[in-house]
Amino acid sequence: MPDSITDHYSTHLDGHQILSQIDSHYPQGPDLYQLAPIDQLHTGGIKASERLLSHLSEGQQVLDIGSGLGGVMRLIAERASCQVTGIDLTHSFNHLNTEIGQRWNSDIAMQTATADGQSLPFTTHCFDRVLYQHSLVNMPDKSAALNEAARVLKPDGQVILHELIQGPAYQDLQYPVPWASKAENSHLMTEYDLQHLLNKAGFSQLAVNNWSDDARQWRQRQLSKENGNAVKTAPLSPALVLGEGFKQMGRNIMQGLACDAIQVIEVIARH
Repeated sequence: MPDSITDHYSTHLDGHQILSQIDSHYPQGPDLYQLAPIDQLHTGGIKASERLLSHLSEGQQVLDIGSGLGGVMRLIAERASCQVTGIDLTHSFNHLNTEIGQRWNSDIAMQTATADGQSLPFTTHCFDRVLYQHSLVNMPDKSAALNEAARVLKPDGQVILHELIQGPAYQDLQYPVPWASKAENSHLMTEYDLQHLLNKAGFSQLAVNNWSDDARQWRQRQLSKENGNAVKTAPLSPALVLGEGFKQMGRNIMQGLACDAIQVIEVIARH
């Protein structure tokens, strides 16, 4: 995977300031909602992540591909009592994920690794669930990624996707967006192509739910906050991860959802 993807996510990341803000404002340890402005940056925020928990059971081995700063990992570990492993191509994310996790709950140990989702460093049949949350968007070779997910899943395991896909007016999407600064770095696919690749990788019993309406409503609420003082006065802000350009990214996401350039879907598939 090209270095430009890791550069996109690490260029504006201010890990020192993030940890300083956490230590200053949450000396007893932050909770999941206090961390959400920096570790739940996908469309739909932490509420969207909570909806995914119904597909998990206590004690399962879960792989979070593209784990970022670990928000979904912590949510799964706390609420679903699963054993969570996270991988991300951006090493600075993984390091900061570990630091934040120690401040959040030092009693819950979670594995993180710097790795490429298109070539997983795990043995065959070792996870009950594989999760993609707005991470397949950054993988040019989605066929390789889904084949790898199938390989590491145990028999009858499931892949869970909360992903952005192309809408009918994809050509009207404006940049930058959180996952790409320009069109050539955006690797969204259509729902049809995604389902085709899942079937080709051996997945079946696909359940597809379109979350675009909820995503639009959530983004509109976030836009109101960003246009006010809430983000400016909050201890933690997406700007500490994405830079000040996050506001324009948010506006472009809103525009993309409004004109149907992009859609948000949940897909559950069994292997």
